[in-house]
Amino acid sequence: VSHWYFYRNDPERNAGTGINSEGWFFGRPVLIATGRIFRYHLGSLVYGACIMAVATLLRCLFEYIAKQAEDGGNPVARAILWSTRCCLWCAEKCVQFITEYAHVYTAVTGKSFCSAARASFVFFAKYPVQTAMDKMVSAALGYLLCVTVPVGLAVSSFLVVRRDWPACAVFIASLAYVVTRLAAGIYDVCVTTLFVCLMRDCEHYGGRYMSKNLARVCGMARSRESCRDSIELQERSE
Repeated sequence: VSHWYFYRNDPERNAGTGINSEGWFFGRPVLIATGRIFRYHLGSLVYGACIMAVATLLRCLFEYIAKQAEDGGNPVARAILWSTRCCLWCAEKCVQFITEYAHVYTAVTGKSFCSAARASFVFFAKYPVQTAMDKMVSAALGYLLCVTVPVGLAVSSFLVVRRDWPACAVFIASLAYVVTRLAAGIYDVCVTTLFVCLMRDCEHYGGRYMSKNLARVCGMARSRESCRDSIELQERSE
């Protein structure tokens, strides 16, 4: 996604990421991205997954200890347990959030995991409102898809299967929910990657790589044109 955003109009470096680009065939962008991950970013993926596993394991161990200690009737100990449980849950969600953006930054900039995580902190500090809006819109669309698609398929299956429809509807809705959840997760990552690319384009390149309509919406039309003029002047001088 990041390669497509920055190089979709460059015939020499687009690597077949656009449908109208030379050498494109169905599945080529996915194959190229997979090869790039295994060649350059596999360590970052393993490192991020290890951090998430450690955070989840700590919370699971505490849940086991808390369940064993809940038999006592001490209200102070119970309050401490619930407070610690809440803190561990928040820590796990924060680690998950930072890890997701760190992986996106690794894909966009090519940095290592730790450098990408540090850049993510800077990104959150610069664009807190935009980041919150990005996650809210992605979550709302994900929940909407996970509700409407399984329910719609379960209801429409009544037209095909009249006999034993409730059991078939439950099976169809469950399977549709799993598939929709996976698709919504991929969509969420794509939206987050485009959001990071857009913010970096606005900050470092003056909106040079965004489309005309998107530049107009973001208020970057003038800076985009000035950036393009300066690049053309530099090329002429060379």
